[in-house]
Amino acid sequence: MPEIKIVPLGAGQEVGRSCILITIGGKNVMLDCGMHMGFNDERRFPDFSYITQKGKLDDFIDCVIISHFHLDHCGALPYMTEMIGYNGPIYMTIPTKAIVPVLLEDFRKVQVKYRSDPHIFTSNMIKDCMNKVKTVSLHEELMGDFNMTPDRHLGPAEIDRCRPDVLISESTYATTIRDSKRARERDFLKKVHDCINNGGKVLIPVFALGRAQELCILLESYWERMNLSIPIYVSKGMAEKAVDYYKLFVTWTSEKIKKTFVKRNMFDFKHVLPFDDSFADNPGPMVVFATPGMLHSGQSLKIFKKWATNEKNMVIMPGYCVQGTVGSKLIAGIRKLDLENGTTLDVKLSVEYMSFSAHADSKGIVQLIRNCDPRHVLFVHGEESKMEFLKQKVERMLSIPVLKPRNGQNVAVNTIPSIVIETSQELLKNPLSNFTHPLDPDKFQATLFVDRNLKSIELLRSDEVLKRMEWQPHPVEFIVEVGVCAGGINSLLEQIQKELVERGRFRCNFKSGSTDLIIDNEVILSVYSEKQLRMYTTVEYPETVSKDFHRLLTELLADLLGKPKELVVIDLLLDQKMAFGGSNDPCLIGVLRAVGKISPEENAHYTEKLCKFFHQQLDILQQRMYIRYLNMDGHNVGWNGVLRA
Repeated sequence: MPEIKIVPLGAGQEVGRSCILITIGGKNVMLDCGMHMGFNDERRFPDFSYITQKGKLDDFIDCVIISHFHLDHCGALPYMTEMIGYNGPIYMTIPTKAIVPVLLEDFRKVQVKYRSDPHIFTSNMIKDCMNKVKTVSLHEELMGDFNMTPDRHLGPAEIDRCRPDVLISESTYATTIRDSKRARERDFLKKVHDCINNGGKVLIPVFALGRAQELCILLESYWERMNLSIPIYVSKGMAEKAVDYYKLFVTWTSEKIKKTFVKRNMFDFKHVLPFDDSFADNPGPMVVFATPGMLHSGQSLKIFKKWATNEKNMVIMPGYCVQGTVGSKLIAGIRKLDLENGTTLDVKLSVEYMSFSAHADSKGIVQLIRNCDPRHVLFVHGEESKMEFLKQKVERMLSIPVLKPRNGQNVAVNTIPSIVIETSQELLKNPLSNFTHPLDPDKFQATLFVDRNLKSIELLRSDEVLKRMEWQPHPVEFIVEVGVCAGGINSLLEQIQKELVERGRFRCNFKSGSTDLIIDNEVILSVYSEKQLRMYTTVEYPETVSKDFHRLLTELLADLLGKPKELVVIDLLLDQKMAFGGSNDPCLIGVLRAVGKISPEENAHYTEKLCKFFHQQLDILQQRMYIRYLNMDGHNVGWNGVLRA
């Protein structure tokens, strides 16, 4: 069976240095090549020793795809191409190619100026690296970070129900559910306004692109509405260039901004000015956006040190901070900081953490997984403990197996081979007209059978397929669950036993206080919970379990539960013993329906039970099972279970 092999070279059970190597179809594709902002040595780069201990990477990597321009997704490119050695193609979008070298050069200057880092790549290395880049348009779905909530300058992440074999998702905020965006924005504006009204200065550490522009648009409109004159500054140079690029690529932003572009460019800020280092000592209130966003170096850390001892001032952390950075320590409540030069800093300014991060929260991640509907999920770019929490949540709610490999851990995902057959409508109509069995539109099940030479196509029933292929059917137990009133289970079983004996010719075995009622030694009614009753059968319907029994049980349960007969559904398929495939390729299609409405929380519980049941009966791996839920006529929730090899 074909498989996809995945190994994280970075971002495996950690945040930062995103770098995922995927082997698919005989090709090795690297997704992103980022940098870890919490380290200053070689640990900040992906660990390419998992690929090869020496030599260039060309023999091991066919291409590199960069999702976007954040440094934790592209910052290690010059290190990989010029210092390790890679000459293959690198793919990214046009705006990403334009912005990446600007960010890399800014990072290089900060490392040389503030950290005197002799091992960082050079400007020429950045240029040589970018010469290997090939631009692509937005046709393929690849997201490094995503957010299901729209911004002022970007729309929400969207993805169709494409049902991939594996979805690789970031999990930065795996345990967080954020407040509404509007409430966060109101809180942000109030805190900024209160601080400057009190004569304080507000520092907002940001990375040059993304959050900076989003919050500048927010403050610009608020300043205009409130007729404020307090200066708003952005880091001179880097952030200014960033705004220029946003003006240039305005057609890649949200529909709202593209529509207003006809009248004016939303990035032409009236109240936002470039910041000079000398402005930090100016008296009076001001708002400053300074890079980088985690206060680990650069201008933002320099300004913070100057303002930290004044309790009138405020620092607002708008995004995620890697552990070990000054930003993460402030968010954790530490107010006495040990600096690199051996001094300590007593922090007296107020610290606010408001997540305007580009990363999705827990709800957004689950929403994307539900929309995408993959067969497997693989989490990266998150802390291990938070990954585990979300892993259990996804497996419980959506019944999708979740992987969370550490760096260097190779995982393999089995894929379902698909064969595309191109044929004419006439050829399809011909075997359909020759189908000998009457077609029941409600229970029509058949297999399109194609011979090895593609000379004929036949439409066959499942039993005919089994005979043609000389396969043996697998016995299958089906479960039908019907809702019962709490507190009346034992009495209900006693009533069912009494009615069955009186109305029909059934032998029933039931002891008072028991949870099982055995009928004709072939059917078992069993208590499942305070609200559920199960029916088991291992015989083929309708030969042994007669239609009279089916009708009788339906009427009886409807009478005892006080429900219309239409809402008591016991659906035993005619082919319930059939399974296509040999013992190594089990495949089953079945339908189970439950009476009444079932909440989403119950879905996950039922799914888990069903998967375990089929695994026990057929020895089918749970990873090969897919169960989805259908709303039937607005009254019932049903299972449509498809087990695929």
